Amino acid sequence: GGGPAGMALDDHGHLLVANWGAGVIDVVSTDVARAERLLCRVKCPFMKPSNLCFHPLSSTVMVTEHDFNGVWTWRWKHRGAPTLSTR
Repeated sequence: GGGPAGMALDDHGHLLVANWGAGVIDVVSTDVARAERLLCRVKCPFMKPSNLCFHPLSSTVMVTEHDFNGVWTWRWKHRGAPTLSTR
């Protein structure tokens, strides 16, 4: 089994969703008027991504994973959306 797990929003309104068991991060548009909501898929070097977040004020995404029980970091093309702790 598997499915959507952790999520984070970038500063362009894209929702990044870790897909447990699929080994991908789906990037989804939050624009409800858009017909095709899935913008792209980022392949992970493992199958069980769980939680994800942006490093504060940056485009670095941190993903916890449960194949090797580690944290994977990578750069997304947009920064993370401001959160209550970064405003």
